[in-house]
Formats: sequence, structure tokens, C-alpha cells
Amino acid sequence: MKSLVNGILFTLLLTQICFAQWFWQNPLPQGNSLTKIFVLDSTHAWASGNFGALIYTVNGADWNSCQGLQSDDNLGGIFFISSEVGWIVTNSSDKVYRTTNGGNSWEPISSLGFNLNQIYFFDESNGILTGTGHIAKSLDGGLSWQNVYDLNGLGFKDISFVDNNIGWVSTSTNKILHTNDGGINWEMQTAGESNAIIAMQFTSDSIGWAAAGSSSGDIILKTSNGGEDWNQLSFDPPGDITSIFYLNDSTGWVNTSIYGRIFKTTNSGLTFNQISSVANFNSMWFDENQNGWGADKLGRVLFSQDGGYNWTVQTDGIHRSITGTSFIDSSKGFATTFGYILKTTNSGVSWETDLWDDTYWFYDIDFYDSLNGIAVGWCDETFNCSGGIIFKTTNGGEDWDNVYPGGYFDVYGFYSYYYMSKDTGYIGGRDYILKTTNGGDSWNEYYLGSFGEINDIFFIDSLMGWAVGYPTIILKTTDGGSTWNTITYETDFRNYRNVLFLNHNVGFITGLENDLLKSTDGGLTWFETVYPADDIMFADSINGWLLGSNGMYRTTNSGISWQFIAEAPTNFHLTEMEAKSNKYFWVAGANGIILKYTDSTLTTIQESPYLIRDYHLLQNYPNPFNPSTKIKYSIPQQSNVLIKVFDILGNEIETLINEEKPAGTYELTWNAANLPSGVYFYQLRAGGFIQTKKMLLLK
Repeated sequence: MKSLVNGILFTLLLTQICFAQWFWQNPLPQGNSLTKIFVLDSTHAWASGNFGALIYTVNGADWNSCQGLQSDDNLGGIFFISSEVGWIVTNSSDKVYRTTNGGNSWEPISSLGFNLNQIYFFDESNGILTGTGHIAKSLDGGLSWQNVYDLNGLGFKDISFVDNNIGWVSTSTNKILHTNDGGINWEMQTAGESNAIIAMQFTSDSIGWAAAGSSSGDIILKTSNGGEDWNQLSFDPPGDITSIFYLNDSTGWVNTSIYGRIFKTTNSGLTFNQISSVANFNSMWFDENQNGWGADKLGRVLFSQDGGYNWTVQTDGIHRSITGTSFIDSSKGFATTFGYILKTTNSGVSWETDLWDDTYWFYDIDFYDSLNGIAVGWCDETFNCSGGIIFKTTNGGEDWDNVYPGGYFDVYGFYSYYYMSKDTGYIGGRDYILKTTNGGDSWNEYYLGSFGEINDIFFIDSLMGWAVGYPTIILKTTDGGSTWNTITYETDFRNYRNVLFLNHNVGFITGLENDLLKSTDGGLTWFETVYPADDIMFADSINGWLLGSNGMYRTTNSGISWQFIAEAPTNFHLTEMEAKSNKYFWVAGANGIILKYTDSTLTTIQESPYLIRDYHLLQNYPNPFNPSTKIKYSIPQQSNVLIKVFDILGNEIETLINEEKPAGTYELTWNAANLPSGVYFYQLRAGGFIQTKKMLLLK
């Protein structure tokens, strides 16, 4: 979980906010849902999806992001007439883009005034597109479009042509439009008793297929007379139909939502046999050699060489929700998810498995310094174990030891870990809070009653702390966690995720399905703000960041107000946020998404080599010295800082600082030019912390 000071000091350039940069780090090449796939041949294919997702392959196996299309719109239909020339339309806007270099760069060539759906080209000049209330035709490669069929309120969808003249367009109802002259004129057909066309495809001028919704669930329809009549096939798909693809008049595939089951027919739809269960494909494509590609809701592309019986994932990464993150420094970090502890040593450019065991659900991870870390979660009795689990490393993640194997049956699971110091830490669990005072070698359990799940714990000093969780739990302790008092406990199923206090009075709570909560009286009362919030962090008592459902916010006034600085490039739920330098942030959440965010409006002063969890007084340097030396110290929260110098007899020589300082790491210089050689002592007093160190002046 998040400390008040996340290992760095920031200086904010209070200038205009520049457009932030986001970089996908998991899954790769990206993790947004893919909705359409277009295969030109066995080596060239493209897939498009939400938030500008567009990936491609030039060898049929390795997929990369198309960097040339700078759009955050949901992308829809995509069509290539050759390996170089192609078009794509946006679902969430009215734009048509064209590429003439295989997708390396894209040019917005037209805006039509209505949201678009699909696009089809006969050659480099003549094309058809569909959208909300319109079918349009182009004769100049998409530069201009003429509406050839208008019907307000009707959503036109799939396009299927069998030659340059004969084609069909489906709608969001049970209506299908048919043309015999290349899309100049259209006649309306009716697809039986269905109420909505999900997907449609024709394989000849007479044979066509449609997946449709009906009062009894999704069905498959077939026509044998060019769409004049449609008959329901005797196939009862389990769940919703997500996509269909027909290779010819006899062979076709149907994908359904329950377990991603794929069914295949080789006898014109008389029977469908389940052949695999791999993914919920939004779009499928097969060629004459039975090679198949599928683009799914998780942003993956899968490939089959045997007609859909077996599939391999061609994209990279883990698609399990990221539940916790912790960065040791700007390069090395960790993330938790179901069955995995992930590690990066190159700032998230690549992630590797640091620990894998599908027996465990890892929910949170936290590192005190570069060596000592703890990951917590739970183990299901299905796997012959039960209760919470605690894994500990003392060598920077090289090895992990299960120091709480199986747990106790009544401790159902652990959901959060908070380091107060190297030896002292707290775990939030199901109905329990655990505390260690020896670095996790042993634990004291504090039963809270049948409360629920403690998702986060935060301490402002050694005695005062807060805990939040689900459902709608807020607890407070004033005795270091020995007793916890209930501030709020309701059963309205709000999921409080994170708690953080800037001082003993001002604090914040983030959570699902509610705005950012704020307290100004030490957590006794809370009020809602207008900002959506899933995670929060502060660099010091003034400057902070907020991760909301729609992106990143920043405050420069202790959270009194927040400024929106960057839209998140995904509609998957992001719940975790970390930072380790002036402008680099990592956010993570559902579908295994890990994103790196760069904000060029921030400038670094200094980066600490460790997370500031407690008070530190470092050895002066140089030592011995003549005549000046530097003294460095860190404080984890706003405190009055007093540093004095004494001689060897205990006489006070000088007060170097005596003032209130926000949390952070500081350095000062002491000049002893007027003093004789000898041993001196310097002492730090802050927040109840006292430490003295020796230094030697040699002239």
C-alpha cells in the first residue's frame, strides 16, 4: 500500500499541463478489448478495438502496436485492399483513416457526422461504410462519401459482399439491407422472428448466415435464397453468441460467451459440434487452409492451425487483475495477481514471473527497502490449504518464504500489508488485523468481529492509524493497533480501497463506486468530494496524485482541489498507482493491465534509495571532515525537526534546524571552521524520534 512519501521528492513546475504519455507494459502489445480482426493473407493481419487499439502482424505470428494512428476513439471496422493500403473507421466518432504504408502511418481523410461501424472496399477507389442511421459510398478512396441509404434511429452494422455488385448490410434490428448494384440502391429484408442481428455473413449470392437475438436467447439463422427467407437452425448455443465466421456454404464457426466455447459445422449448419473452449472472441477469421485467428475481449490474438480445435496465444502478458504493486526504485518493481508475483528490473519494460503458484491468490505486496518485502493473500481449501498466506523476502525477491503456510481456517484471507518500519508491519485480513514487531517472523492477531475485508491500513505515527475495507468499514486505533474503534460500518456494499492521512487531522479514502472521501477531524467524520478515486498518493504534504475511473488528477494544495491531467487509455478498471521519480508513474488493474505514465511537467530534486517508512538520520559525509560536512535525514510525515550539535562533553554547540518540515528527505551543511579538531555529536529529534551520531573534525 501507499506511504505518505513514496521514496522521492518532487518539485512541481506550475506551468501548463502537457498531454501525458502512456506506455503499455502488460499485456503486450496492448490490453484493450479487440473487436475486429482482418486477415489479408497468412502473414498480414490487423486487429482493432477500444481506445485506439490497433495491432498488426507481418509474419502471421508476432503482433505489434500500430503507432501511427493517434486516436483514443473506439475503433471499428478495418479493411485492407493490399498489404499497404487500408482503411479503418471509429465506433465512438465519425472519422475514417487511411494508410498507404501498411499501417505505419494513418491519415484522417474524412468525417461524416455520425458514428461509424464497418467499412469495405472493392478496390482502392470504391468503398462502402455503415454507421448510425446511414450507409455511405465512396468513389475516391474514402476522401468523400455520399449517403446512399438513410434511416434515422437504425444502426447499420456488418457488410458482406460476394462480388462487386451483390451485398448485404445488417442492422441493430432484424432488418437486413440488400443491393445488386454495388451499394447504389438497397432493398429491405427481414431476418425471421429475431429481434436483433448480432453478426451476419454471406458466402455466396444465395447462402447467408446470421447470429441473432430472440425472445428465447441467441440463435443461428440461415438463408438459401439471398436473404428473402431465413430459417432458424436447430442449434441452441450456450450463453450469448460473441462472433461467427463462415468459410464457405458448408463450413462455419460459432463462438459463445460461456467458457469461450467454439462450435463448428461442416454440413451447412445441420449440426454444430463443440471443438474447443478458449476465449470470448469478438471477431474470428479462417482461411482455406483452416488457419484461424481470433481477437478477444481481453485484447489477445489467438491462432489455430487445425480449423479451431487447438489455439495458441500470439500476444504476450498476463491477463489476470493486478491487485498490488510496489517499486523499490525507478527500475525494480513488483506486482501481485492470482497465482503470480511479477517482477521488473527495467522500469516495467518487461515483466517476469518472480513467484508462481496457482494455489494462492496474491492480493498485496509492499517493500520496506531494496531487500525486505512481504506479499499477502489467501489459499483456498480446494488446494488442501486454507486461510491467509504471507510470503516474505529478505533478498530483494530472489527468494520468497511462506512464513504463514496455510494460515488458520478462521482467518479467511489477507488483503493488504502496511510497513511502519523494518520490524513493524500490519496485515488487513478477513475479520482480522495482524501485527508483527519482528519483521514478519511472528504475528499477533486482533479479531475485529464479523466485519469483512480490511483492504488498507495507514499509520500517521507509531500509535495512530486507520483501516478501511469492505463493506464500508472505517476503523481507527490510537494505541498502535492493539485496539480498533469503529468509525463507520455499513452494509451498503461500498468497497473502501485505500486510506491516507497527511497529518493527524486531514485524510482521504478511495474506493469503488464512490467519490473521494475526505476527513478534517482525524477520521471521525467524512464527506464526499466530486472526484472519482481508486487510489491516492502524496509526494509530501502538499503535492499528490489521484487515480480515478477516467484517469489521473493532481493536487498542489494538499487535496483541497484536484486538476485532471491525463485520460486513462483504457476502460478496464485501474486500481493501483505507484511512482518512483519525478515524472514516471505506474498504474495497474483489471485484465493484468500495467501502464507507465509520463508527465513532463514535473522536475526531480532528488530520489531516495529507499521508501520513507520511518525516521532516518544518516551518517554525515565526508567523515572525518574539514571544515564542513553534510547531514542527511528523512521523516515519513510532517514533523517539527530539531537538529543540534554537541561537543564530546555534551555541551550544545549549535542548533542547525528547528522548524516544521513536510515529509521527505533533506540534507544540510554544517561548517565548523571556527571550532577546534575533535569528536562532535549531532542529534535529530522529530515526531518522538531521537537519534544521535558521532562525527570527527580534523584540521
